[in-house]
Amino acid sequence: MKDSQRKAMFATINHNLVDKDSVHLVLTGVRSDGDFYKNVIQPNAKSIEKRMLRGKFQKDFAEKKKTFIDRIGKDAIDHYHKEDDYDNEDPIKTNIDTKRMIGQEIVKDIIREARETISYDKLDTPKLKAMIARDQLKTVEENAVVTKGISGLR
Repeated sequence: MKDSQRKAMFATINHNLVDKDSVHLVLTGVRSDGDFYKNVIQPNAKSIEKRMLRGKFQKDFAEKKKTFIDRIGKDAIDHYHKEDDYDNEDPIKTNIDTKRMIGQEIVKDIIREARETISYDKLDTPKLKAMIARDQLKTVEENAVVTKGISGLR
């Protein structure tokens, strides 16, 4: 794959153009909505879970693929607008960077959901075992930082 094709496939976000208030507003709205969970997060998590179990899941690819992120971001924004019954006014002026930031955050939620639903008795691929071990190590390191910070406050 050529570099130009790779750049066209993966999403890059200009963080200076992201409207952080809009991102927070939409994410708060859709994360607490059962219909969005049932219609968007759960089916995508099932698909990613199947890829993880086969050993064909690539986290970096899933988190940065333009078409996937853009679709998820658009679904979240559309669902947010539909739930809040805005007629013609657009309270969230979304540019492509804001939409991609929303999409990336929801994709991270989807990947987390898929990892939580994998039962440990199905760990038969070396890639999946390594992925779970990395997650557990990261959790231990994060807990150590929090414990060190708390003990420093005493």
